[in-house]
Amino acid sequence: MRLTWRGIVTLVAAVVLIAAGVFAGYALLIALGAIAIGAVVAALAVAGRKPRVEVARDVYPDRVERGSRAGLTLRVYNPGTRRQPGFTAVDRLGASTLKVAVRSLAPNSEQSYLNELPRGNVVDMKSVR
Repeated sequence: MRLTWRGIVTLVAAVVLIAAGVFAGYALLIALGAIAIGAVVAALAVAGRKPRVEVARDVYPDRVERGSRAGLTLRVYNPGTRRQPGFTAVDRLGASTLKVAVRSLAPNSEQSYLNELPRGNVVDMKSVR
């Protein structure tokens, strides 16, 4: 996991605030810098959690001619006892990737996402299953 530009800027600003607070003798600047560092650490803790879900993928139809349409159903299930926050799922299909924005899931709930497979790419259906 890595920081975004916003996180990096926040950390740099926190260091500047703390340094200025120590140099000038202002406790408020030191406190603001410490709060900024705490915010970045909290964001890393929240964003660093991996989703705990079960995912199933169905491709239809089973056989597709080159250039024809094919669909993909992604079923996401939350087996836990807590609400699962939303996340972005990335599915690799041959040379292509498909990104799916998964919404927040209540405990023991399931959500299905329907997508069309990219045309023009040769995808081995055995590898998709």
